[in-house]
Amino acid sequence: MVAYNFKIEHFLFPHLSILFYLSTITYFFSLLTPFTSALSFNFTSFSSADSNITYERSAFPENQVIQLTEDKLTLEAVGRATYYKPMHLWDKDSGNLTDFTTHFSFSIDSKNQSVYGDGLAFFLAPLGSKIPMYTKGGSTMGLARDDQAMNSVDNPFVAVEFDIYSNEYWDPPGEHVGIDINSMKSIANTSWYSNIAIMKGKKNEAWIRYNSSSYNLSVVFTGFRYDVPIRQFLSANVDLSRYLPEWVTFGFSATTGNSSAIHTIYSWDFKSSLETNKTTNPKDLVADTPSPDLVPNQPKS
Repeated sequence: MVAYNFKIEHFLFPHLSILFYLSTITYFFSLLTPFTSALSFNFTSFSSADSNITYERSAFPENQVIQLTEDKLTLEAVGRATYYKPMHLWDKDSGNLTDFTTHFSFSIDSKNQSVYGDGLAFFLAPLGSKIPMYTKGGSTMGLARDDQAMNSVDNPFVAVEFDIYSNEYWDPPGEHVGIDINSMKSIANTSWYSNIAIMKGKKNEAWIRYNSSSYNLSVVFTGFRYDVPIRQFLSANVDLSRYLPEWVTFGFSATTGNSSAIHTIYSWDFKSSLETNKTTNPKDLVADTPSPDLVPNQPKS
C-alpha cells in the first residue's frame, strides 16, 4: 500500500541545519563483517583515485566534484554515480526493513540559458543495476528505458527526482521534485523554486530520510524564491520491500535531452541501520525482485 502525505513549507535557510542536520559520519562497518550490514559514509569531495564511487557513461569525477552529464552543456547525455557497495534494504528472514538518511549538495547549471533539461535523481535499484539499454538521455533520467518510462518492467527503481524539464505525458508544469516508483510519473510531487538557481548555477542541498516503521520516505530540499534561499518538503508513505529486493544499488543518475544543463554533486553522506546476524557477501546473492511492473496507483486529483 502506498499512502500520500505531502506539502510545501518555506523557511529561511538558516533553520535547515537545526531541523535536518546530519552529523558528519565515517565508515565503520563492512558488509563482510558478521552481525552487521549497516552502511555509513561521508564524502566531502570526490577524487578520481577513489574507487568507492562507480561511474557510468557521461559521469566522472573532476576538481573534487562529480559531473554526472559532462562538465559542459551537452545534449542527450546520461550518467550515473553509485556507491561501490550495495545497501541491505530489508532482510527476508527477519522481515526487518532498514532506516536510512542521506544528504547531498548539488547544482544544476544552465549557464544562464532559459531553456534547460533534464534533471537528476537519487535512486535505489536492484543489486547490480546499470543504466538501461535503449536509454539515450532525456526524460527517463537514466532510470528506465526510453520505451518503458511509465512502467519500467525491465529496470525497477525507487527515486527522488529533481526534474527541470516538464514532459507533457507525465510531468506537472515547471520544475519540480517527485518521488517515483517504477515510473517517471511521480506518486507525489511538488513545484521546485529553482529557476534562479539553475540559471545562475547556485548550489542546493537535499536531505532524504526513510522511516521503516511508518514507511515514510521524505525529502527536504532547498530552493530560491526571489533569490532568497528557502526550504521545501515532500513525502510519501511506501513499503520499499514491495518494490525492491533485499540488496540494492544506490546513488545518482542524471540526463540531458534536447536541452541541457550541467549536473554536479559536491558532497554526499549516507547512513543506513539494518543489521543482521549473518555474514553475507552480497556479490554472491541472486536476490528475488518483487514484480517490477507493480506501479502504484496515482493519487486522485
